[in-house]
Amino acid sequence: MEPHYQLTKPSVLVVDDHPEQLKALFKKLQHSGYGLLTAQNGKEALELVALAQPDIILLDIKLPDMDGFEICRHLKQMDKARDVPVIFTTNVNELAEKLEGFEAGGAIISPNRSILRKF
Repeated sequence: MEPHYQLTKPSVLVVDDHPEQLKALFKKLQHSGYGLLTAQNGKEALELVALAQPDIILLDIKLPDMDGFEICRHLKQMDKARDVPVIFTTNVNELAEKLEGFEAGGAIISPNRSILRKF
């Protein structure tokens, strides 16, 4: 029998390889009442999404095994993740990188903006 995951509150998958970033986001989101999933690389993120469909994915662009754009492209090919919003949480200034994020199926925001008020 396959494992079944059911989250009763809105869930957020946070993908970031910096433990201090994960910890800060985890505390803020948990305090705000969200169910949380965390991954520190692309492989972990894709495995988690295959098991439990989050309501939104906060995705860093620079990760050790694959970049966030590649992860997003994989997610958009998965039935469980195709319609899940992906927000890149990195400080990107180059237009080419912003366009690549949009083309991959996500949106890029500056970490200085409050993403938590948008939920």
